[in-house]
Amino acid sequence: MKRFALCALCALMLLSLLAGCGQEDGVVTYDWEAAFGTYPAETTVMTVNGRDVSWELYFYWLYSEYMKYLGGYALEENVPDDTEMTVAEFLLSDVEYCCAQYKVLDDLAEKNSAELTEADMEVLELQLQDDIAEYVGEDGTEAEFYEYLEGIYTSPELYEYINRMMVLFPRLFITINGETGEKFSDEEALAFAEEYGCMKVKHILFSAAGEDGAELSEEEKADKLAAAQAVLDELNAVPEAGREARFTEIMNEKSEDPGLAQYPEGYCFMPGVMQEAFEAAAAELQPGELSGIVETPNGYHILLGVEISPDDVPLMNSEVQYTVRYAAAVTNFNYMYNEAVNTAEVVYSPEFENLDLSAVLREN
Repeated sequence: MKRFALCALCALMLLSLLAGCGQEDGVVTYDWEAAFGTYPAETTVMTVNGRDVSWELYFYWLYSEYMKYLGGYALEENVPDDTEMTVAEFLLSDVEYCCAQYKVLDDLAEKNSAELTEADMEVLELQLQDDIAEYVGEDGTEAEFYEYLEGIYTSPELYEYINRMMVLFPRLFITINGETGEKFSDEEALAFAEEYGCMKVKHILFSAAGEDGAELSEEEKADKLAAAQAVLDELNAVPEAGREARFTEIMNEKSEDPGLAQYPEGYCFMPGVMQEAFEAAAAELQPGELSGIVETPNGYHILLGVEISPDDVPLMNSEVQYTVRYAAAVTNFNYMYNEAVNTAEVVYSPEFENLDLSAVLREN
């Protein structure tokens, strides 16, 4: 299972996964304390690009991945909904991938001189204080919290390392691309917009609804269609060099689009956001080109293709909106990171080359 890197690294799973993991009656349980004691915590299980993965880190992922996805299943059982992979096979593959994510992040951070800032350290301190309050009480101390961690097979050093990854991932992005992707080039951002079908149009609407929102009569609709045709005929007669300026004048004078005030420079959007007919017409337009009359439930539209800017904010099916440049930078960064993880050099120590999980995990 190759999960999206941001999900694995930006969520602090340590406490939510390792605390309170009791099992119901009738399902398999394992002696995790004995399993953890199989090897010294500092034992090197494998290296990722030459970086050591300790038994403690390996065990952290072994335990948390089992509890998150497979709690109660026996190692020899097939993974639910996957008849070709056993629980043990899944864990061995998945734990390797999780460990590789962390060590590749360390590797990339070093190569790109990405270092945590004072602000990052403040975030880590706030996280520590929140965890102390949640797990040992509002009046709890660091010493009590670290004692609690030891009870779930986690040293203070591992806890701090896991948290450090949480802030190092976005810090690496910022180091490479800037806070808002400003280091990402115009050319790459526009290539991203084209690849993902981003569109931008200006838009004149002759509404099919009256001022009270009620649908117009057929005669009134015919009048609106005639008015739209007259505007289209005028615009088609304007030389291309002056067409956008004239289009904008008419748009500001006659468009009945309620979104005009919010989007005076036109609509930039990704596929799947606009009404089907509107989007289909927009997809056919190059900058400066006019559509015909496009009918949607909202009325009659005339569209003008507009040049996309890297700093446009396209409408997306998402609550959070980003500039084209930032979205491109994030997509490129995630691809780069995942590719680095998938191609990392993983070398197991001889003792762990053919690790038998059933010899490590004993049923209670």
